Amino acid sequence: MSAPHQDPPPIFEQINALIALLFVITAKNLSTIHSDSELFSGISVINNILVLCLGNICRSPMAEGLLKEKFPEKIISSAGLRGMTDWTADPSSVRIMQKHGMDISSHRARNLTRQMIEEADLILTMEAQQTQLVESRFPEARGKVIRLGEYGGYDIADPFNRSLEFFMKTYELIELGVAQLIINQPELNKQENGRAIPKTAT
Repeated sequence: MSAPHQDPPPIFEQINALIALLFVITAKNLSTIHSDSELFSGISVINNILVLCLGNICRSPMAEGLLKEKFPEKIISSAGLRGMTDWTADPSSVRIMQKHGMDISSHRARNLTRQMIEEADLILTMEAQQTQLVESRFPEARGKVIRLGEYGGYDIADPFNRSLEFFMKTYELIELGVAQLIINQPELNKQENGRAIPKTAT
């Protein structure tokens, strides 16, 4: 004679529900992660690079200046997600770039537009949240936008209204991010005619 059927204790039902929820959350998170095959898919050469930050006066002007130094043959520009239109670069950013032999004193802040997104081959952000925001506002950016510190697994915090030492650390993170990007994305080291760009990261 078989034992009478018993419903599982409530605790097992809760565990099963929790496991199912974890599977859903994991699948959702994985769907937002860019693989290297997704990034730059269909792009053999990167000639136009757009750098983004919040106000376009601190981080992105420094990154723009550094990228122009590394890739003088490419089109490099920057903008802000909430750009302080026509503002000059922050004096601390200007000072630090001058210390490294680069002049960004003529920089003027701009707001991000759809045309900038469409024209760019590569779009660099300073924070993972900014990447998500860009992809949400401009779906056509997906596949060509990446956080500058992605290969190091870090965000580059906004130094606005912070100390000069904080700005110096910001520059160092930008410099590291550019170096890691060059190593991991060979498309950066090509020109339209296929020649290697002579000025590479050191």
